[in-house]
Amino acid sequence: MYEKDKIPNYICQGDLFLRFNEEILPPVNPPELAFMILNNTCDLIHQEDLEFICICPVFNIEVIIQAFLNKSEKKVKENILNGLRSKLIELSNNKKKFFFFLSPILEHKFPPAFADFSQISRISKEHLQNILRNRISVLKNPWREKLGWMIGNVFNRVAIEDVNIEVIDNYINKDEVLNNFFLRKTQ
Repeated sequence: MYEKDKIPNYICQGDLFLRFNEEILPPVNPPELAFMILNNTCDLIHQEDLEFICICPVFNIEVIIQAFLNKSEKKVKENILNGLRSKLIELSNNKKKFFFFLSPILEHKFPPAFADFSQISRISKEHLQNILRNRISVLKNPWREKLGWMIGNVFNRVAIEDVNIEVIDNYINKDEVLNNFFLRKTQ
């Protein structure tokens, strides 16, 4: 899931980095393991128009387990375990819109975790060098593509040029369009 070598001078979508400054990085609840870069890699490499770096916190999977167990205190143990198993399978298969599952990074003793898209924030691109110094891992393909697809679903908009309404109005207002429409209706 992770690249062995980091790209030395660039950050990429899916890179993980550790907190480097309490005043720059947002406080999150519960405390994070790391932060994940969410910008498209091409925007991070070609920085002409880049102003901000979008990030989200990464939490230990124990956060979800504990939340599930707190909600399930009065249920039978077998039901709790089955429900927890289903929840973890759903998360690890990236079926939750606002969560991206991250397998353990054994060389960093990083536990199973998830990126939380509900806590997206941004920092100035001035902090790029701090991120590079504190980067712990680089997501490789196809996980990076899956991450990009999931982020696209969260924002749910493809950035294309808006339709010029005047062009549509001019087309509709032509007599021939309306005449053809009504002619077909009467035939």
